[in-house]
Amino acid sequence: MAKVRREWPTGQTSEFYKLVPKELKANLAFRRRILEWANTAERQEELRIICARDILFYVNVFGYTLNPKDHPKCADRAFITYPFQDEAILSLVSAIGERDIAVPKSRDMGASWMCLVVLEWFWHFRPRQQFLLTSKQESLVDGDSEKSLFSKLDYWWSQLPSWLQPRRKRTSMSCRNLDTDSHFSGQATVPTIGVGDRLTAVLLDESAEMPFAAASDDGYHELPNLQQHSERALRHGQRIL
Repeated sequence: MAKVRREWPTGQTSEFYKLVPKELKANLAFRRRILEWANTAERQEELRIICARDILFYVNVFGYTLNPKDHPKCADRAFITYPFQDEAILSLVSAIGERDIAVPKSRDMGASWMCLVVLEWFWHFRPRQQFLLTSKQESLVDGDSEKSLFSKLDYWWSQLPSWLQPRRKRTSMSCRNLDTDSHFSGQATVPTIGVGDRLTAVLLDESAEMPFAAASDDGYHELPNLQQHSERALRHGQRIL
């Protein structure tokens, strides 16, 4: 694997993503070969740089999701994106700091995972990012259920190889990346959510079911590029440069 010039993430696919198989068995075999190849610190750093440049390579080579409902015998599922998911992920990346974006929730689309993975990618590889995760109940933000947003992030990190895992400080409703000083915080949706915070983006999960969703919009009048949405949206507090 050729060395890659270090760059900040761009959200554009690279020549390396074109090498990733999308059929399950071939993809898992490719992942194993990558892990076997990454047997030196130098090679591991090269892969970190590729992941920082190319979110789709990062997701399709190292990402796993948890789906016990549809796959009770083997809930750990390699995240292998469909073309519509590639388009959605890149759209989310380009929207951070630029505009609001809503992702309609439908079965098997993976909307929650896609939104979280995009935020995690910025948090993982860019310095001093500030993200707020919200849902209608505190337990759905950070609770014992695998459905909670922080539980999904905890699972994502647990499946990464040790050399790709970020150093992090995890507390209730919070996770700070000690390598980039980026931060995830969480809270249930209330009318004053996010007021006074300097946030890169806010994830409102299941916003159609939030009793304070409309009132929460009022708390963002001081922030640019906000609009109402129907189901799930990323909201941006300032431009990412």
